[in-house]
Amino acid sequence: MRTAPHRTLLKAMRLALRPCGLSLILACANAWASSEVQAQLEQARAERTRIEDHFDGLDRQCHQKLNVNDCRREVQLARSEALRPILVRQRELEAA
Repeated sequence: MRTAPHRTLLKAMRLALRPCGLSLILACANAWASSEVQAQLEQARAERTRIEDHFDGLDRQCHQKLNVNDCRREVQLARSEALRPILVRQRELEAA
């Protein structure tokens, strides 16, 4: 009994593509994960910029107060506390 030509061709194609197929799947998975990480990284950067802009405005307002140095110190501490989780997340995403 002879095998149909199209079945032989399909079997040959499956064998030829088997190693490449796994590589292709892994490459696609890496690209998808990379794009997701990049999107999260961009989101973290945007959030960081928004927070920094907010605290820059508060810092400028300190110059209208009598205790400029105390005000600026308080703004800097609040800025650091607000940015800490974002910076940690950004470093995690950059390391991935």
